[in-house]
Amino acid sequence: MSISRFCENCGAPLKPTTRFCRQCGQPVQSPPTPPAAPPPSSPPPAPPPMQEPVAAAPEPGAEPVIGVIPGLVRSKGLTQTETFNLVVTPGRLVFALITQPMINAAVQQARADAKARGEGILGQVGSQMAYLDILAERCETMPVEATLAAQPGNFFIPNDQIKKTEIKPIDPRRDAPGHYLVIEATSGKYQFTLRGASPVETKQLLEQVLGRVVK
Repeated sequence: MSISRFCENCGAPLKPTTRFCRQCGQPVQSPPTPPAAPPPSSPPPAPPPMQEPVAAAPEPGAEPVIGVIPGLVRSKGLTQTETFNLVVTPGRLVFALITQPMINAAVQQARADAKARGEGILGQVGSQMAYLDILAERCETMPVEATLAAQPGNFFIPNDQIKKTEIKPIDPRRDAPGHYLVIEATSGKYQFTLRGASPVETKQLLEQVLGRVVK
């Protein structure tokens, strides 16, 4: 479409090719050349393909975890108890306190995992009892020092300071059926109720690092 032009001196209409006004003879300036359209911008470079994260290799010399005994319950006062995961290493037994926020998060994870598998409400509720297994798996994959430093109540007993370890049945006349894990060390005597592992599994795991002191 052509652009309308008029003489700046007398206002007479002008054609696009007119160089002098036919009414007054005023020279006519050439119309400004429209700016050239900018060249099409090139598309931004494609981002590099996403790569799956690679699991970090264990640090050389890191303390190995032989296994984890979940759900050791210890009395705390007259009515309270506290629960630990026992991390077994070649040099020590590490007791990792299980807090209520940790339990709540593990229960939610267990229910979410069950839902992802397509299980119904009953299956999700039933699966949440696997929270001890979830917390035990975390202890198996975490560095031992990180596990030990995670809670103020965590502690350890060096294996060479353990004099005797015994697994004995609970007297049903005094408490619910089950088994105790009793550890006698130079630092004192420790008694726990087994809630997350069987007596056989517990004994076999402890025998790998403590040998004959396990009764």
